[in-house]
Amino acid sequence: MTGALADPPGAVADPARVRTSDLHPYDIAYLRGGAGELLKLRLFELVHAGYLVVHEDRIGRKTEWRLAVSPECFQDKQLEAMDRYLIKEFKKPLTAEQILNLDFPDDLAALCREARQKLIDSGLLTGRMAADDALPQGIIAAVAMLLFFSTAIVTHMVFGESFVAIAITMVVVILGPAFFGASFGYRRTASGTRCLRDMQDRTSRAQAAIRMGLPLNDDQLWAVAVHGASILATTELDAFAVLFSDVRAEPFYGTKHAGRYDSGCG
Repeated sequence: MTGALADPPGAVADPARVRTSDLHPYDIAYLRGGAGELLKLRLFELVHAGYLVVHEDRIGRKTEWRLAVSPECFQDKQLEAMDRYLIKEFKKPLTAEQILNLDFPDDLAALCREARQKLIDSGLLTGRMAADDALPQGIIAAVAMLLFFSTAIVTHMVFGESFVAIAITMVVVILGPAFFGASFGYRRTASGTRCLRDMQDRTSRAQAAIRMGLPLNDDQLWAVAVHGASILATTELDAFAVLFSDVRAEPFYGTKHAGRYDSGCG
């Protein structure tokens, strides 16, 4: 893993302010957009190293971008197991949507877990296990049925057999699970948002130095971690930025691991 982004010279110690020197690019990518951004940062490193390449396919007037194994790619024995796993997944070119639905290899899921725990310990992330992981689906279904029948009984006693009773029951059944699920999950704290904004102000958007065939230094990886793939739009890796440009998703602070979304990051 790369080195941390140093605090600015002369910075005044503030107990309420998280030391960025304790964080790493994967932590910040995860803080900014969850597991999907951590995955994209790792894929960016593989693209920069020449293992993966973005294909542009024109179908009539439509242009489709896919990520695939580079024709010049060779299986380096020094590659980490998670990178070999990821490269194997791209033997068939994948779209951005397909990429963000990939199962996480164990090692990458562990990185995700570590990043989340570090952010929680630092006060940048808060919350608890998502409802889908905290409770078996059967229990959730039972709670929904109980909610339905209890609401039906109460509304029948108050309103009788009327349209109002039916409407209230349906509203509770539809909105109840949403409110139930909203009480779970992880989210950035005010300190996390402030930390991210501070790092965005401090990292340079002058990313023109990112070039294929040249080593990727810490500052460049930090820039991508903090600002996302869009920062590559004017570089030799602009195709990677275009690949994900149309994908808009709320931060999900878990991973899709072992065929299911897991807020425990595997």
